[in-house]
Amino acid sequence: LIMINDLRSELPMVKYVDDTTIYKVTPQLEHCDIQSFVDEITSWCDTNNMKLNAKKTVSMDVSFAKSRPTPAPICVNGSPIETVHSFRLLGLLISDDLSWEMNTTHICNKANSRLYGLTLLRRAGLSQKHLLLIYQSTIRPVVEYACAVWHFSLTQADRDRIESIQKRALNLIL
Repeated sequence: LIMINDLRSELPMVKYVDDTTIYKVTPQLEHCDIQSFVDEITSWCDTNNMKLNAKKTVSMDVSFAKSRPTPAPICVNGSPIETVHSFRLLGLLISDDLSWEMNTTHICNKANSRLYGLTLLRRAGLSQKHLLLIYQSTIRPVVEYACAVWHFSLTQADRDRIESIQKRALNLIL
């Protein structure tokens, strides 16, 4: 198996297996022609007998300006790509306001559904040792996944939501 790693661009890239993210930081008054970079990547894909799927490709604009500029639509092989307010990158939900509220909500929903399973196991009479093992292997990884990336910039409300899940788990186990 030969891995192709010759995809290059003037823009910064985040590459992971078959997933590539390009991004550009543009001062407010500067025009951003990201279409030319997308065309370069499309050309690279053609050269390497790969197909860039426009349906799986999204664009997200982050702007803190009072009046958000309307960027030109970006196309892949003539098909416009969807502009989104958030997208998933390696399991994290990134939003266009760069807050972690949506990611925290996702974490909490996923962990809460697993807490329900822990509740059922406790009712079934599982020992504290086994409940703790299940918490450590199924709930804690969800709550702590990539926390080095997002934890430092959480709001207090988001911190409290995550902390409440851990407190509920401890109450169930102990």
